[in-house]
Amino acid sequence: MVPAITFFAIPFPRELIRSFRQASVERPANSRFAGCHSRRIGEQIMNTVRPSITIISAILFTVLITAGIVALAAPGWALIQSLQAETRPVELYELSPFESFLQAAVALVVAGIFFSVGACFGSFLNVLVYRLPQRKPVIWERSHCPRCQQAIRFRDNLPIVGWLRLGGACHSCHLPISLRYPLVEIATGLFFLVFYFRELLSGGANLPLRPINPFTGIVWVLLYTKWDLLGLYLFHCLVFCLLIVLTLPRLDGKRLPLGSLAILSLLAGAPCLLNGQLYPASWGPSPSWWSWPAINLTGKVLVSGAIGLFSGWLAGVLLNRGGTGWSQLQETPTPSLASIPTWSVGGLILGLAVGWPTLPLVAVGVVLLRLVQRLSCSLWPQLGSVPLEPFLLPAWFLVHCWWRELAWLFLGAPA
Repeated sequence: MVPAITFFAIPFPRELIRSFRQASVERPANSRFAGCHSRRIGEQIMNTVRPSITIISAILFTVLITAGIVALAAPGWALIQSLQAETRPVELYELSPFESFLQAAVALVVAGIFFSVGACFGSFLNVLVYRLPQRKPVIWERSHCPRCQQAIRFRDNLPIVGWLRLGGACHSCHLPISLRYPLVEIATGLFFLVFYFRELLSGGANLPLRPINPFTGIVWVLLYTKWDLLGLYLFHCLVFCLLIVLTLPRLDGKRLPLGSLAILSLLAGAPCLLNGQLYPASWGPSPSWWSWPAINLTGKVLVSGAIGLFSGWLAGVLLNRGGTGWSQLQETPTPSLASIPTWSVGGLILGLAVGWPTLPLVAVGVVLLRLVQRLSCSLWPQLGSVPLEPFLLPAWFLVHCWWRELAWLFLGAPA
């Protein structure tokens, strides 16, 4: 019933297209009216989809509240049932319908929490992507409009919801807010959610070399907390966030300063140096060449980072001829570490965090995405202007989701 109501509540797509076309007719040529024009388009689009957003939000809110009430009332109900029921042995896997519903409700609430946490991290990543290339303070300065300098109110600074509330424009001066901000927040929340299901609840089914946990699911992984698996999940989410901060400024034609690159590399390598269980070579038996070199774990992490640094630089030279690789060093009068291409630091981060044997898999993913970009340019010419560095994100995401299978198929790692 709920899906049917939701379907009929959503306006037909042609109404949205018609409103956009009406707002696009007789577009003013004067740049002074460009902001008003963008604001009018945003208002018409929001007026069209606002009823659907309200109904869907109400349905989701009702589901979450119901699941929360059930989760809170379940212990008391279970106690009453245990007092009334006769004493009998209960098998480990035996679940009543009510217990199955309770488990599903708790899983729904926890999944919403993980998505919300990821969206909050995405909001902070937007701040880093905007401020770090301009060497602006990150923590000690409140978010504000770049034109009117008005501080953003707290209720308007909520991830995803704040952009929808404002209709994609500043509350004070109506300066259009880029759609990239909510998209980054949504993407980060979805990545946290996918990693939550694929790596955490599955008992590490995607991690190579590491034995899969015999008991999986929210009860055996979170309630009876598997701290080693939870640490791996949080560390890999950190690696994904570091790649976002590293690559997204390239969409604006900017680069991070040397200090920021050093901090990103340190955040990727320090956890593995402090806790060796985060490095793949320590997860289980591996082929002899995978465990190369035959030194202690700290040396392996450092050698892997060096291989990643060189591999990233080489990839930058081969894939970005004329803009980001060796020519970038030649155009700089006094080449320094600050002019190292983003590819090199991306390879360094992946080498330090996930090991050098994973780099070929990510490189193949980047090449395939590059081919897709080339083939799609005939249909969407604007894709040709997209730089290659952000391709590290989907390539690493795909490799991470099927890491065990790819390592077994191409690298000879035990399944």
